[in-house]
Amino acid sequence: MKLLHSRNIDIECFALEDKKIKAIGLLDDDRGLPLRTYSGKKIPAGGDLHTMRVTLVLDEQLCIEQAEIEMLDTPGTQCLSIEQQSEQLLGLCIQRGFRRALFERIGGIKGCMHVNTLLTQMAPAILQASFAAKGQEGGLSEQQWLENIADSCHVMRQDGEVMALKLQQLRTKQSA
Repeated sequence: MKLLHSRNIDIECFALEDKKIKAIGLLDDDRGLPLRTYSGKKIPAGGDLHTMRVTLVLDEQLCIEQAEIEMLDTPGTQCLSIEQQSEQLLGLCIQRGFRRALFERIGGIKGCMHVNTLLTQMAPAILQASFAAKGQEGGLSEQQWLENIADSCHVMRQDGEVMALKLQQLRTKQSA
């Protein structure tokens, strides 16, 4: 068996002052076989084809206040122009419809598929970080947690067994 391609995505989220979150995502694509890119750049077996970092600062409502896109390894210098697209992310909020709004701003020919992939993966990690931060602060009630998580996956669908059980448990606590 011969490795053709590997992709690693790493995402870290940090609590900042004023209940803000800093999220740093890194996407690293390595080639298993040697490659010559569109620009003529030679990538050896095991070499970096794409390495990009996206850094976001989000407010308490999970709206992007600061954004930076860094293209660390690219197939060619033309890819570097995507770094200026970071301003297009400002004001975008991590909520339902995020992927659609992201694509409208920097999707297709307006952006970079790899940056979009990374941002799409960062969104759920940012939500998890937000839940952790609010839970730590005692600021997220069980009712709010259920509202935030409802319909986020098949297990947490509103008409599903787990959500019905959680809602019943919440009603029991509230009536006690």
